[in-house]
Amino acid sequence: MYRAIKDHKTTFELYSKRLIDEGTLTQAEVQAMVDAFNKRLNDELDTAKSYLPNKADWLDGRWSGLETAPKATAAARPRSSSPP
Repeated sequence: MYRAIKDHKTTFELYSKRLIDEGTLTQAEVQAMVDAFNKRLNDELDTAKSYLPNKADWLDGRWSGLETAPKATAAARPRSSSPP
């Protein structure tokens, strides 16, 4: 089973071949799309490497100083209405 799956073409290969065979895209257009996508992934990876989180984006920022609500006691909980 694993060998059959390994030898099967990927969805990308099947779909791009179909689009080329139909004349919707050329091989050069498909390759340009692949190159553009890979470039975007690499650019985003490079951006992520230099990312420094801003404390204001996390709970340390504007949320600091807030406290959790006190635990409710049984008397403070609303009673559920029972059917008549």
